This record gives sequence, C-alpha cells and structure tokens, in this order.
Amino acid sequence: METLPTKREDISPFVRGTDIEYVQAYYGTRLADIPVNDALKKILQIVNKAYFELGKSPSGSTKEERKKLMMTMAKLILNDARLYFQKITIDEIEMAVKRGIRNEFGEFYGLNVIAVHKFIEGFIESEERKAALERQRRFVELLKPPPEPTAEEIAQKMAEGFEFCRNEYYQTKCIRDYGNVNYHYAVINGWINLTGDEKWDLYHQAEKLVKVEMLQEATTFHQFASWQSQADPADDARVVRKAKDLALKQYFDKLK
Repeated sequence: METLPTKREDISPFVRGTDIEYVQAYYGTRLADIPVNDALKKILQIVNKAYFELGKSPSGSTKEERKKLMMTMAKLILNDARLYFQKITIDEIEMAVKRGIRNEFGEFYGLNVIAVHKFIEGFIESEERKAALERQRRFVELLKPPPEPTAEEIAQKMAEGFEFCRNEYYQTKCIRDYGNVNYHYAVINGWINLTGDEKWDLYHQAEKLVKVEMLQEATTFHQFASWQSQADPADDARVVRKAKDLALKQYFDKLK
C-alpha cells in the first residue's frame, strides 16, 4: 500500500475496531529510520515479549548464553527485515509477531528468524490489513485539495458561464450575474466598451431602479418613511452592481 503518504494523517472515521491498529502501525516509525542500537533494543523487547506470551524461554543453559542468543537473534531479525521489508515500521513488526505467535499466519515451529520473517510476510499480505489501508487511502485522497484548473479550463468555464447567463436572460428577461463576473468577462473581451457618459447614464438609471427595489423591500412603516425621506437612499455598491447588470442587459439585447 505504497500509495499512502509516509507522514501520518488523521485516521479515517471509516477505519474502526482492530483496523485502526493496522493504520496506526503503518504510520509508525520506519525501521530504516531508526539507529541500529535503538532498533536492536526494540527488536529485543518484541522477542522477549513473544517468549513471555508463549510461556517459553530461549535455549541456553545459563543466563549469559540466553542473553547472547537473544542478541544474535535480534541482529538477524533486524538485518532480515531491513533487507526484505524496507518500508516496514517497528510497530508493524511488533504487530506481526504478536499475531504470528497466535498462529494467525499459519503454524510455526519455534521462534526464530525465519518464523519472524514469515510473520511479517503474512502480516503484509493480510487481507484485513489491505482493506484497512485502502479505506485510509481513500480518506487521505478526499482530504487533498482539488487540483488547480488550467488556464484552458478556466477559459472554458468562463465561456460556458457567460453563454448560460445570456440564454437565461433571453428566457427570463432577468440578469443573474453574481459578482458581475459576466459583465467583467465581456469588458475584458472588448464586447462592452462604455464611454464615461454612458457609464454615468447607466448609473443614474440604476439609482432609480435600486430606490424602487429598496422601497418594495421595506418591511415596516418606519423603514419606508426613512427611505422616502432620504435624498439618496440607494446603497452605492448596489447601484454600481445594478448599472453593470444594465450594461450586460444592453449587450445581450444587441446580440439578439
């Protein structure tokens, strides 16, 4: 499951139960990134715990012999894992051994380097692990921001939006141009090129329309009286937006 990033992400809410262990272990520290002495200590802990859970002791007639055997085994396991499982984490090795001694990857005959190798192989190929990491991979993909559109894609979207606005106007006689995007698109393309006098004329027309709209929107007598008494009740930004809509309307009318 190399498609998952090596840096730990938030665990998917769709990964539950024992599956979380697989994902957490995957995001553990890579064995290749741990100093040899620290890795040996951790491998020794894993092997010691495995012997304890099995209720057995390593061979050897003295404590020193058993200690020497354990160190040798830890070194061989470390070298084997670094050679054959270069992306394995120390947490995954621990999880593999824990499940392996419980015969989840088939029967084994004695705890040794080959047995641990088979534990790790079985762990990596586990269908449960693959399913858990696949659910996490999908979650990580959902967290990624969408790719930035290309200039060609932006141009196409703008052209499609402009055409949609134009057709909608022909059908409804209403201009719906949020943020005056289509007006500015027409200006940039040189389709709308107003003189200063034309702009002021549209502005004054827009002032009257906005005043009527605001009076119609009045919900109380107090608002109605307040707006009527004002010399210029229209919000200037609203008037400018309305003037641009009028300019776009005129352009569409000319096209038709």
